[in-house]
Amino acid sequence: MYEHREINNLVASEMANLDTMERPSDDILEIEFREDVDRQIKQYASLNQFAKKQLDHLTNMLREEKKVLSECEDVYAALKEKERELAQEAYVQSYPTQLRREQAEWDLQYKQDTHDLIDFLDEYYPPHPVDNAGDLGEQCELKELLEDLMNQAVDSPDNPYIKLVPGTYWTPYIQTLVKGGVVKYHPTDSSFIRINDFTY
Repeated sequence: MYEHREINNLVASEMANLDTMERPSDDILEIEFREDVDRQIKQYASLNQFAKKQLDHLTNMLREEKKVLSECEDVYAALKEKERELAQEAYVQSYPTQLRREQAEWDLQYKQDTHDLIDFLDEYYPPHPVDNAGDLGEQCELKELLEDLMNQAVDSPDNPYIKLVPGTYWTPYIQTLVKGGVVKYHPTDSSFIRINDFTY
């Protein structure tokens, strides 16, 4: 009974102390707060390092994927070119004999007409000294002028005009071409001429 009474007294004393227990000081709370912040900073640093490793890994993977993609595109382009060549060969092989013969005849006729035109120009429109150059001055050849006009019309259909640079042509030849309807002046600048469009 004595021990029981002592235990009860001790329990009552401890219970009384619980009511009077002091709250932790501000210094202790601050230390605990700082420890918690430090722990979170370490966790975030570890997480950041992990994310950086993952990013480096994904970057390397993306670089490899781009390399593979580039190689696949090169292979695709090569295969498409080979396909085009094979299709062209097959088309040529299946080209009817009659059409090939007609094409050869057209080519021959074109060469003959070009030769006849050059002979005609050499005979009736020989080289002539350019304007104000005298008999021994620089020559203007009508066939070369026509060749330049035709090349310009084919190479630059959006801008088929060539410039008449003073000292490089003979005016009567230009007037002959204009009057014959072979060439025409630029609508706003007479120093430019073009060959007429005979496709319509």
